[in-house]
Amino acid sequence: MRSKNIVALASAIVASSLALAACSGSTGDNAGGGPVTLKVIGWKGSPAESAYLKDINAAFEKSHPNVKIDYTYAQGNSYGQKLNAELLGGNAEDVFMAQPSDLPRWAKAGYLLNLSDQSWATDLAAPVKSLVSAGKKVVASPSELAGIGLYSNMKLLKAAGIDKAPTTWSEFVADQQALKKAGQPGLALPDKSGWTIYQAINASAASRVFAGKPNWNDDQAAGKATFVSEDGWKKAMQQFVDLGDKGFVDYKAQLGIDEWSQGTQDFAAGKSAFLLQGSWAMSDLAKNGNQVQFTPWPGGDDGGQQAALTAVGTTWTINAKTSHKAEAQEYLKFWSSADALTPYLTAESSLSPFTSVPTPKISGTETFNSTVTAGRFWVLPAGGWANEKGQTAMGQAVQGLLLGQSSIDKTLEAYDTAAKS
Repeated sequence: MRSKNIVALASAIVASSLALAACSGSTGDNAGGGPVTLKVIGWKGSPAESAYLKDINAAFEKSHPNVKIDYTYAQGNSYGQKLNAELLGGNAEDVFMAQPSDLPRWAKAGYLLNLSDQSWATDLAAPVKSLVSAGKKVVASPSELAGIGLYSNMKLLKAAGIDKAPTTWSEFVADQQALKKAGQPGLALPDKSGWTIYQAINASAASRVFAGKPNWNDDQAAGKATFVSEDGWKKAMQQFVDLGDKGFVDYKAQLGIDEWSQGTQDFAAGKSAFLLQGSWAMSDLAKNGNQVQFTPWPGGDDGGQQAALTAVGTTWTINAKTSHKAEAQEYLKFWSSADALTPYLTAESSLSPFTSVPTPKISGTETFNSTVTAGRFWVLPAGGWANEKGQTAMGQAVQGLLLGQSSIDKTLEAYDTAAKS
């Protein structure tokens, strides 16, 4: 997930860390009794957000006075290359961030410590546990369950006579017709990198495929289901073809707009009424007094219950070769506590991946969060067909479809091919 500036964390985390200090039992592997330096690396902690990591790590050090955190920030586009080289060379940090898609490969290579015996491992939400596991072993601790859904600019909707965010596909189409008639901007699907529309289709599939077939991913992985044979995937793709045919989206123009910069900036500036993005974007999109609602993508039919699309964001893993196993385990335990996690989730507008840590109440996300709390959600299988390579290939296939270069069946066949690679 893309990281955002996290503010006002220090007081909440540092204050709560005092309570943790009393119950901390970290003695480490340092027989001499001196401070242990725990090396940690991640792609969060850029100059723009360095205070956030400093506050978290300072709070941990305060509650664990025998441990010093030596944190290294590596840019996202070079992070994987750097860490892979270190793992191959046997000199990787004690603790490192990982995407769920990296976990199976790194676990198979023997790089990751088995964390199944940790207290927080039994507290993982059921749909999350499999995504931070390799086989039957838990190998990572998640920091968030991020939502991917629909942002609605309520001021623009009200100008078109619309008083609530759409909850079904027919409402969504009707709202876009009303916006167009009122001379208001409608839906934006900026897709330069191939992420937005691919995820929008996944979000529709949450209601059209997974709500009725919660084990579809398992069936697909076992060779018992394919994209091209699943009617729900066909209907989800047809929805987006129809949006172009009705003139609601100019795909040729949208494919030239960067979803991570210009697309979100345009929405925040009131240039679009609807946008698909992740929950982590809430703080930016709600700037300047914007009245923003974040809800599940309205991909389902009238009368049905909509399901929400989610994804496991940042995870922490422990190097299997660390000489500071106990301290590293304490670090992950700290990150899984409500005292540290709640302010982080609040800043990220994300949901808790743990059953005992409640999702904080965040204005504008109530509908999305209540849908997840009710159990109507699906988690992207980042270790399966939705891995980075698959996402890229599928995103490109969707772009070809919406530019009129392919058919839905051929696009879904491309999905099946990508899922096998």
